[in-house]
Amino acid sequence: MKGRGCPFQPKSGYATSDTRLEWMRRNNVTPDDDHPDDMKSLQANPDHDAPLYFWQIYSLIGQRPIISIVRNFYERVFQDTENPWFQNVFENISDIGYHVSAQSAYWIDAFGGGKQYHGGNHRLMFHHECNASKIMNARGATRWMFHMRRALQDHTFDDPRIQPCILDFLKIKMQGYAEDHTWTFDETDFKFPIADDESDIDLSLSQKDEPQAPHEEKKEEMKN
Repeated sequence: MKGRGCPFQPKSGYATSDTRLEWMRRNNVTPDDDHPDDMKSLQANPDHDAPLYFWQIYSLIGQRPIISIVRNFYERVFQDTENPWFQNVFENISDIGYHVSAQSAYWIDAFGGGKQYHGGNHRLMFHHECNASKIMNARGATRWMFHMRRALQDHTFDDPRIQPCILDFLKIKMQGYAEDHTWTFDETDFKFPIADDESDIDLSLSQKDEPQAPHEEKKEEMKN
Protein backbone atom coordinates (compact mmCIF):
# COMPACT_ATOMS: atom_id res chain seq x y z
CA MET A 1 0.00 0.00 0.00
CA LYS A 2 1.15 3.51 -0.75
CA GLY A 3 -0.34 4.95 2.44
CA ARG A 4 -0.22 8.47 3.85
CA GLY A 5 -1.48 9.92 0.58
CA CYS A 6 1.90 9.39 -1.14
CA PRO A 7 1.48 8.93 -4.91
CA PHE A 8 4.38 6.46 -5.33
CA GLN A 9 5.04 3.17 -3.59
CA PRO A 10 8.54 3.11 -2.04
CA LYS A 11 10.84 0.12 -1.73
CA SER A 12 14.24 -0.34 -0.17
CA GLY A 13 17.11 -0.44 -2.66
CA TYR A 14 20.75 -1.47 -2.65
CA ALA A 15 21.89 1.86 -1.16
CA THR A 16 18.86 2.93 0.89
CA SER A 17 19.77 1.38 4.23
CA ASP A 18 23.50 2.21 4.11
CA THR A 19 22.85 5.81 3.11
CA ARG A 20 20.23 6.24 5.81
CA LEU A 21 22.72 4.91 8.39
CA GLU A 22 25.26 7.40 7.01
CA TRP A 23 22.77 10.22 7.63
CA MET A 24 22.10 8.97 11.16
CA ARG A 25 25.79 8.87 11.97
CA ARG A 26 26.32 12.42 10.70
CA ASN A 27 23.38 13.63 12.77
CA ASN A 28 24.38 11.73 15.94
CA VAL A 29 21.35 9.48 15.79
CA THR A 30 22.00 5.84 16.72
CA PRO A 31 20.07 2.92 15.22
CA ASP A 32 19.11 1.81 18.73
CA ASP A 33 17.34 5.06 19.55
CA ASP A 34 13.57 5.11 19.79
CA HIS A 35 12.93 6.86 16.47
CA PRO A 36 9.60 8.42 15.53
CA ASP A 37 7.64 6.49 12.94
CA ASP A 38 8.21 9.25 10.38
CA MET A 39 11.95 8.62 10.46
CA LYS A 40 11.63 4.84 10.13
CA SER A 41 9.30 4.84 7.16
CA LEU A 42 10.12 5.02 3.45
CA GLN A 43 6.79 6.79 3.03
CA ALA A 44 6.82 10.52 3.55
CA ASN A 45 4.40 12.42 5.69
CA PRO A 46 2.60 14.61 3.11
CA ASP A 47 2.20 17.41 5.63
CA HIS A 48 4.57 20.14 4.46
CA ASP A 49 5.28 21.09 8.07
CA ALA A 50 6.42 17.56 8.99
CA PRO A 51 10.05 16.41 8.72
CA LEU A 52 11.07 14.86 5.42
CA TYR A 53 14.02 12.50 5.01
CA PHE A 54 15.74 11.82 1.72
CA TRP A 55 14.90 8.10 1.80
CA GLN A 56 11.25 9.17 1.53
CA ILE A 57 11.60 11.46 -1.47
CA TYR A 58 10.65 8.83 -4.04
CA SER A 59 7.28 8.26 -2.36
CA LEU A 60 6.39 11.90 -3.07
CA ILE A 61 7.82 12.58 -6.52
CA GLY A 62 8.67 9.26 -8.18
CA GLN A 63 11.53 9.03 -10.64
CA ARG A 64 10.76 11.56 -13.39
CA PRO A 65 11.74 14.73 -11.46
CA ILE A 66 14.91 13.01 -10.26
CA ILE A 67 15.93 12.14 -13.80
CA SER A 68 15.08 15.68 -14.92
CA ILE A 69 17.31 17.28 -12.28
CA VAL A 70 20.19 14.92 -13.02
CA ARG A 71 19.90 15.53 -16.79
CA ASN A 72 19.88 19.31 -16.21
CA PHE A 73 23.01 18.92 -14.09
CA TYR A 74 24.93 16.91 -16.68
CA GLU A 75 23.91 19.20 -19.52
CA ARG A 76 25.56 21.98 -17.52
CA VAL A 77 28.65 19.85 -16.85
CA PHE A 78 29.12 18.91 -20.52
CA GLN A 79 28.71 22.56 -21.54
CA ASP A 80 31.28 23.77 -19.01
CA THR A 81 33.96 24.40 -21.63
CA GLU A 82 35.53 27.16 -19.53
CA ASN A 83 36.59 24.54 -17.00
CA PRO A 84 38.00 21.65 -19.05
CA TRP A 85 39.77 20.24 -15.97
CA PHE A 86 36.27 19.43 -14.69
CA GLN A 87 34.31 18.75 -17.87
CA ASN A 88 36.90 16.41 -19.39
CA VAL A 89 36.73 13.95 -16.51
CA PHE A 90 33.08 13.23 -17.30
CA GLU A 91 33.57 13.19 -21.06
CA ASN A 92 36.44 10.73 -20.74
CA ILE A 93 34.27 8.31 -18.76
CA SER A 94 31.33 8.20 -21.19
CA ASP A 95 28.59 10.21 -22.86
CA ILE A 96 25.90 12.22 -21.12
CA GLY A 97 23.35 9.43 -21.39
CA TYR A 98 25.53 7.09 -19.36
CA HIS A 99 26.02 9.64 -16.58
CA VAL A 100 22.34 10.55 -16.39
CA SER A 101 21.35 6.89 -16.23
CA ALA A 102 23.90 5.95 -13.55
CA GLN A 103 23.41 8.91 -11.23
CA SER A 104 19.62 8.83 -11.57
CA ALA A 105 19.65 5.15 -10.66
CA TYR A 106 21.69 5.84 -7.52
CA TRP A 107 19.47 8.70 -6.40
CA ILE A 108 16.24 6.76 -7.03
CA ASP A 109 17.69 3.81 -5.13
CA ALA A 110 18.79 5.93 -2.14
CA PHE A 111 15.52 7.88 -2.14
CA GLY A 112 13.38 4.76 -1.67
CA GLY A 113 12.67 3.80 -5.27
CA GLY A 114 13.80 0.19 -5.02
CA LYS A 115 16.79 -1.73 -6.35
CA GLN A 116 17.99 0.51 -9.15
CA TYR A 117 21.75 0.83 -8.54
CA HIS A 118 23.28 -2.63 -8.31
CA GLY A 119 26.30 -2.64 -6.02
CA GLY A 120 25.09 0.31 -3.96
CA ASN A 121 27.64 2.44 -2.15
CA HIS A 122 30.50 0.03 -2.87
CA ARG A 123 29.98 0.49 -6.61
CA LEU A 124 29.85 4.25 -6.18
CA MET A 125 33.08 4.23 -4.17
CA PHE A 126 34.82 2.19 -6.89
CA HIS A 127 33.63 4.67 -9.54
CA HIS A 128 34.99 7.65 -7.63
CA GLU A 129 38.36 6.05 -6.94
CA CYS A 130 38.94 4.58 -10.39
CA ASN A 131 37.14 6.94 -12.78
CA ALA A 132 36.68 10.32 -11.10
CA SER A 133 39.69 10.62 -8.81
CA LYS A 134 40.94 13.82 -10.53
CA ILE A 135 37.96 15.80 -9.26
CA MET A 136 37.52 14.13 -5.89
CA ASN A 137 38.90 17.20 -4.14
CA ALA A 138 37.68 20.53 -2.78
CA ARG A 139 37.89 22.28 -6.14
CA GLY A 140 35.93 19.51 -7.85
CA ALA A 141 33.32 19.50 -5.08
CA THR A 142 32.78 23.25 -5.43
CA ARG A 143 32.32 23.02 -9.19
CA TRP A 144 30.07 19.97 -8.89
CA MET A 145 27.81 21.79 -6.44
CA PHE A 146 27.89 24.95 -8.56
CA HIS A 147 26.11 23.06 -11.33
CA MET A 148 23.91 20.96 -9.06
CA ARG A 149 22.52 23.93 -7.12
CA ARG A 150 21.48 25.52 -10.40
CA ALA A 151 19.91 22.30 -11.63
CA LEU A 152 17.92 22.11 -8.39
CA GLN A 153 16.87 25.73 -8.60
CA ASP A 154 15.59 25.21 -12.15
CA HIS A 155 13.12 22.62 -10.87
CA THR A 156 10.08 23.69 -8.86
CA PHE A 157 8.13 21.47 -6.48
CA ASP A 158 4.76 21.96 -4.80
CA ASP A 159 6.36 20.59 -1.63
CA PRO A 160 8.94 23.13 -0.35
CA ARG A 161 10.79 20.40 1.55
CA ILE A 162 12.08 18.57 -1.52
CA GLN A 163 15.03 20.77 -2.54
CA PRO A 164 16.41 21.23 1.00
CA CYS A 165 16.07 17.49 1.54
CA ILE A 166 18.05 16.69 -1.62
CA LEU A 167 20.69 19.19 -0.52
CA ASP A 168 20.84 17.49 2.87
CA PHE A 169 21.46 14.17 1.09
CA LEU A 170 24.21 15.72 -1.03
CA LYS A 171 25.82 17.34 2.00
CA ILE A 172 25.97 14.00 3.82
CA LYS A 173 27.55 12.35 0.79
CA MET A 174 30.03 15.17 0.21
CA GLN A 175 31.16 15.12 3.84
CA GLY A 176 31.95 11.45 3.43
CA TYR A 177 33.84 12.03 0.19
CA ALA A 178 35.86 14.79 1.85
CA GLU A 179 36.91 12.42 4.61
CA ASP A 180 37.70 9.56 2.23
CA HIS A 181 39.74 11.73 -0.15
CA THR A 182 41.23 14.05 2.50
CA TRP A 183 39.97 17.47 1.57
CA THR A 184 38.31 20.11 3.75
CA PHE A 185 34.53 20.12 3.44
CA ASP A 186 33.19 23.58 2.58
CA GLU A 187 29.70 24.44 3.86
CA THR A 188 29.48 27.42 1.49
CA ASP A 189 29.25 25.03 -1.48
CA PHE A 190 25.66 24.34 -0.40
CA LYS A 191 24.22 27.86 -0.28
CA PHE A 192 20.61 27.74 -1.46
CA PRO A 193 18.71 29.40 -2.96
CA ILE A 194 21.38 30.94 -5.13
CA ALA A 195 21.89 34.66 -4.63
CA ASP A 196 21.27 36.87 -7.67
CA ASP A 197 24.75 38.38 -7.38
CA GLU A 198 26.62 35.06 -7.14
CA SER A 199 29.15 35.03 -9.95
CA ASP A 200 30.44 32.13 -12.02
CA ILE A 201 33.95 31.93 -10.61
CA ASP A 202 36.50 30.46 -12.98
CA LEU A 203 37.77 27.63 -10.83
CA SER A 204 40.34 26.61 -13.44
CA LEU A 205 42.48 29.30 -11.82
CA SER A 206 41.44 28.50 -8.26
CA GLN A 207 44.07 27.71 -5.67
CA LYS A 208 41.86 25.10 -4.01
CA ASP A 209 43.80 21.90 -3.65
CA GLU A 210 46.70 23.27 -5.67
CA PRO A 211 49.90 21.86 -4.14
CA GLN A 212 52.82 24.21 -3.74
CA ALA A 213 55.48 23.79 -6.40
CA PRO A 214 58.53 21.81 -5.23
CA HIS A 215 61.32 23.94 -3.77
CA GLU A 216 59.24 27.10 -4.08
CA GLU A 217 59.93 28.10 -0.49
CA LYS A 218 63.66 27.60 -0.96
CA LYS A 219 63.68 29.84 -4.02
CA GLU A 220 61.93 32.59 -2.08
CA GLU A 221 64.52 32.27 0.68
CA MET A 222 67.36 32.61 -1.83
CA LYS A 223 65.82 35.80 -3.24
CA ASN A 224 65.72 37.30 0.21
